[in-house]
Amino acid sequence: MKKILVSLLFLSLIFPLAAQGALDAPKLQELGAKMIDKRVNAISKYDGLLVQTKHISEATLTQVRGELSRVGGENGELNTLKTKILGETDIPTLKADIKLIVEKYRVYQVFLPQSVGIVAVDRLKAFQQKLYDLKGKISLKADELEGQGKDVSAIRNLLSTADGQIGLAATDISTAEIKFVSMQISDPETARSLKLEGRQSLLDARKDFSDARKNLKDAVQQIKELAK
Repeated sequence: MKKILVSLLFLSLIFPLAAQGALDAPKLQELGAKMIDKRVNAISKYDGLLVQTKHISEATLTQVRGELSRVGGENGELNTLKTKILGETDIPTLKADIKLIVEKYRVYQVFLPQSVGIVAVDRLKAFQQKLYDLKGKISLKADELEGQGKDVSAIRNLLSTADGQIGLAATDISTAEIKFVSMQISDPETARSLKLEGRQSLLDARKDFSDARKNLKDAVQQIKELAK
């Protein structure tokens, strides 16, 4: 959002100067080309991060990356607009095309927050699996101690509580993913709300994971005490 406001402020200062002849067509062409290159490079960077995810469904990646490619790909709409701008000499038309870069293609307002959110979802899903793996190992050790006649009821309670907390986090992560995937450049206001809601769901998930991790650490400590 901040970058969008800065761009709008910049354009509001540039366009009156252009009307006064302070900026000719070549300078406006250069401005438009630089604005587009910056956005295309940002899209490419975050598309690369999406490719590296391991816990996001193929369907979701196809949908999100498809939109990124449509707008910021080599043959995408932004590069098509860049070609048009570089071949345009009419100043009013150039001004309208440059304004379109910000108002139609909400790269900083929608695409980048969306990609960042999905990458965060992927990382939390990976952490979720690590916690489940740890819980499984602790449970096996508790079974072993129980077989030796040790009272592991407190450990079982901690594992049960942690399991519930991990489950809550998993629900929050799924909610966040749905929010981020639903963001559309055609509806920036709704996208902004979805972004904020998705971020809150991720914060809730991190809190649940933190609580679960503490309970699992306590369970490990109790196992160590019983194993003495």
